[in-house]
Amino acid sequence: MEGIVEIVPAYTTLLIHYNPRSANFEEISKAIEEAEKEIRVEGIREDVEKKRLLEIPVAYGEEYGPDLEYVAKYAGLSSHEVIKIHSSQTYLVYMIGFTPGFTYMGEVPDIIAAPRLEKPRLRVPAGSVGIAGKQTGIYSVESPGGWRIIGRTPLRLFDPNKDPPTLLQAGDLVKFKPINADEYEILKREVEAEKISLEIKGTPALKVESAGLGVSIQDFGRMGFRKYGVPVSGALDKKSLAIANILVGNKVDEACIELFQSTASFKALDDIIIAVTGAEVEVYVNGEEIPLWQAIPIRKGSEISVEKFVEGQVAYISIAGGIAENEILGSKSHYLRANIGRRITGGTTIYITENRFNSIIATCPARKFTKQTHANQFPSIVEVRVVLGPHTDYFSKEAIDEFLNGSFKVTSHVDRMGYRLAGPTIKHVKGAGKLIS
Repeated sequence: MEGIVEIVPAYTTLLIHYNPRSANFEEISKAIEEAEKEIRVEGIREDVEKKRLLEIPVAYGEEYGPDLEYVAKYAGLSSHEVIKIHSSQTYLVYMIGFTPGFTYMGEVPDIIAAPRLEKPRLRVPAGSVGIAGKQTGIYSVESPGGWRIIGRTPLRLFDPNKDPPTLLQAGDLVKFKPINADEYEILKREVEAEKISLEIKGTPALKVESAGLGVSIQDFGRMGFRKYGVPVSGALDKKSLAIANILVGNKVDEACIELFQSTASFKALDDIIIAVTGAEVEVYVNGEEIPLWQAIPIRKGSEISVEKFVEGQVAYISIAGGIAENEILGSKSHYLRANIGRRITGGTTIYITENRFNSIIATCPARKFTKQTHANQFPSIVEVRVVLGPHTDYFSKEAIDEFLNGSFKVTSHVDRMGYRLAGPTIKHVKGAGKLIS
C-alpha cells in the first residue's frame, strides 16, 4: 500500500509506520480492518515447508555459558542433560528486537525454563545464547542483558554490510548444535576473517583533537530496518540539523557532526565553511567566539572548540560540501550499540564530499538565521502526542488519566536511547502480568 514505510512484527502485535504525506490514518486503518476480516474467514495458512531451518553451533557452559550450572541446578538436572534438552528442540524465531539481530525464540521445555537474573549484567558478549522463562534467544551484539547465559555461538548474527543484515529472521526455525571449545575458536577465526573494512573517500576537512562520548555523525537516520531490530538513529533534533545544512548550501538531510551534551575540539585541514546550530553553545575559532546560526568561513590550520553548553543539549556542525561517510543500511548515522558507522574520537579525520569554500564564501554574511527566526524553536514545555498501546488493561483508569494529564520533568538520566522522566507514579493494576521481554 502506498505510503507505508515499514512493517515491524512482534509477538502479538504489528507496528505499521507510514508517511502522512502520502497516506492517512483512516485509509490504513480501513485496509487493516479488511485484512483482519479476510484472516477471520480464511484463517492463517502456515506453510512449514517454506520456513528456513538453520543450525546454530553453540559452545555450552564454562566461559561461554556462565549460567549453565545455575539452570541445571534450578531444573534438578545435570549440565549435560540441560544441553541435550536445549539442543534437541526446534525453535521458532518469533521476532527480532531489543538490539539489531537479537532473536526471541521459543519455547524451551518447562523443565529447563529459568528466571532472569535479579540484576542484569552490564556486558553480555555477542553470540551469547540465553534462557528467560520459556524463551531462548541469542545476543547478536555486545550489550547489557538479564537472561541466563548457557552458551555462545561464534557466528555473526548481525552484519550491517549484508542484505539482509541479520542471519536470522522472524519465522525462521532454529536448532542448536553443541560444539567444543576448539571448534568454537576455529569457527570464530573463520567468521572474523570475513569482516569488511570500508575506506572513506573524500577530502580531509577536520582533525578531531578531542571529543566527548556524545559526539557522532548523524543524518536523518535509516528507515526500513526496524524489523531486524535496527533503530532509525539519526539526528535528535532534525530541524536544527536541516537548518545547519541550509546555511552552508547542503541538502537538508546531509550528515552533520552532532554534539549531545558533549564538548569537542577540531583542527581545520583545509579552508572550509561551517555552521553551528541547535543548543546555545560557546564556540571559538582560534580563541575568538563565533556566532551561531550562521555560515562561518574557517581557514586551514584554524583551531575550533565547542566549550560550553549554555542552554539545550544537542548542537550541530555542518560543513559545506557535505560530510563524506560510508552509507550503512542507507544512512551515515552512527549507532553505538551495534557499532554501525565510525565512532568520533580524538584523532579521527572527518572528510567532505567536495570542498565548496570558494563558491559560497562571498555569500556567508547573508547565510544566517536571525534570533527572531529561531528563538522559539525550543519551548520549555512540550506536549507529547501518544497512542495508547495494547497493555492499557495493566493500569487503572486513574493511572491512565494521571499519565495523560500529569506533568513530567526530564531528568539528568538521558542518552540517545531515551529520557528518564520524573513525575506522577503510574501504578499497575494489582495482579497485572509481566510483559514478555
